[in-house]
Amino acid sequence: MFQAKLDRAEGTKKIYSALALSYFFWWEESPDKSREVLAKVESRFPENLTLMRHTALIAILTGKHDEAMTALDQLGNKDWQNREQYDESMLQIAIRVGNIVRVRELLARILASPKNAESLLQISEKLQQSGLTRYAVAAAKKAITLSQGKRNTSFLRKLSQQLEELGRGHEVASLAKQLRRPSNQRTRSGQISSQWRYQHPQNIAGWRTDPAREAQFRAVMEKNPTSFQAQIRLVSYYRRCERC
Repeated sequence: MFQAKLDRAEGTKKIYSALALSYFFWWEESPDKSREVLAKVESRFPENLTLMRHTALIAILTGKHDEAMTALDQLGNKDWQNREQYDESMLQIAIRVGNIVRVRELLARILASPKNAESLLQISEKLQQSGLTRYAVAAAKKAITLSQGKRNTSFLRKLSQQLEELGRGHEVASLAKQLRRPSNQRTRSGQISSQWRYQHPQNIAGWRTDPAREAQFRAVMEKNPTSFQAQIRLVSYYRRCERC
């Protein structure tokens, strides 16, 4: 029945008929046929994001990790608004299979993106659970930066616990100092109010394209090609330039 509908379908209607047939084969425990159907219709509609997402999903579910990473990377290039979600999915796959090179690359990309502190805390916890302490610390430290100005006691307690488990007790003390540092500002009524001093990296001036700054970051990267911090700084520079 599903095959007949796919054969009769014309134009973009083939996409949904192909998805139905692919699901049918999946439910019948024929993952190879399911992937084959998607691959055939995707060759006709290579720009369709729905097909690409399903291709990535089935690759993940069938353990085809390299194919899944490729599909997710292509999705990120075509669906830029959701690039961070695809990067996080790829990071989870890289962690699961123990691909440290991709973990480094993807974490550097994520840390250079406008993430929220809560998401970075979750990433730090997953990295720690997989024994990737060095990278867990990097994610947690970025979460500290983004947590400035927050009054969410529950989140701050979780972040503090994570830092202590990572052996970063001094970072906890630093976080506490930052959160206790008020800046007095006048309200419209002229009264003094205590507000937390916080400036998001996106609001910092001077991040437009700067050949000298770029050359400096690239020189450091070339001199220390295995330096994770150098990689983060270079990627962060390019990301900030994109947002200017």
